[in-house]
Amino acid sequence: MIIEYLSLIKKYPNLRDRKNEGVPVSIIENYEKENNIFFPKAYKEFLFLAGSRSNILSGINGGDF
Repeated sequence: MIIEYLSLIKKYPNLRDRKNEGVPVSIIENYEKENNIFFPKAYKEFLFLAGSRSNILSGINGGDF
């Protein structure tokens, strides 16, 4: 997948000891097809880069998720 919107998530997949884990494109596309929906491009990128496990909110407000 070509990343247009979430290049920083792609560039920095690790935050402290947490690593983003994405969802394969085939699963995203199958879900869209099975449910007759189409996700926005930026959301597909998020799912692909960090949809299974995201470090984006890790450590926010001093907490540890």
